[in-house]
Amino acid sequence: MYELLYTGIQGIVSDGITKLPIYNAKMTRNGDFDNAEVYTDSAGFYCRFTTKGNYTLTFSHPDYQSRTFSNFSVDDYTKKYPLDVELWPIGTNSNNNLDYDKNSVTITPYKNGFRINSRNTGINVKAGIYSINGKLIRMLPVAAGAEIVWDGTDTSGRLSGNGCYIVSVLAGDQKVSQSFIINR
Repeated sequence: MYELLYTGIQGIVSDGITKLPIYNAKMTRNGDFDNAEVYTDSAGFYCRFTTKGNYTLTFSHPDYQSRTFSNFSVDDYTKKYPLDVELWPIGTNSNNNLDYDKNSVTITPYKNGFRINSRNTGINVKAGIYSINGKLIRMLPVAAGAEIVWDGTDTSGRLSGNGCYIVSVLAGDQKVSQSFIINR
């Protein structure tokens, strides 16, 4: 009986930028007659027991872009089907390519926040500021080759508190992420 405890579709749901687990992300499966969605725990873990079949699986969270996997095949309900999933915060580009030349973007401290400079004039650049747990603090758009300054405020204009933050710079479809600490 206990051998079935660790079977079915299971894995970790994490933030595509910070790689931290996402708590309370929802996984739904098409064909559920009882709407039996499952939610991740504080470690981002989920487990969905299932029967044989081909399914469409959707992972969602209010702060993230939903992600769907079509034709996920289960051929034996007594087996484990691992599926780790990365969700991307709303307003970010979900391309997984991290090969953007980090030397083309500089991030330097400035008053309560920092400055971001892009030396590649052919690419549009914007930046997202996230808390260490992946919550979007503020999106900062910028034109190609320009400088943007984050003044340390959130989208409501309130000064962000001391702590660890992550800046994710999107240059075209490429991303560069860097963590930083605010200590005023």
